[in-house]
Amino acid sequence: MLGQFGFINPASVSVVGGFNNAIRRNERACAIASGLQRARQMQLIFMPYNLGFHWTLVVIDMLSMTIYYLDPLRGSVRSDLKNIVQK
Repeated sequence: MLGQFGFINPASVSVVGGFNNAIRRNERACAIASGLQRARQMQLIFMPYNLGFHWTLVVIDMLSMTIYYLDPLRGSVRSDLKNIVQK
């Protein structure tokens, strides 16, 4: 059962302390890429994401290459998150 799920450390990808410059954004994108490289095809990858004031959850389905954005406040996907995932 443990092989069906993966986890990306939220400390390496979340907006923390207001650091939102291009260099930090590239580091966070690399953290996501390295997490996905270790993933297996059938896994669901869980990536908690802190916007600095609110937690959301990103789930990446490696089989269908679908990304789910789960926000209990029903907010839209933040541009910062879109940018680091697209990189």
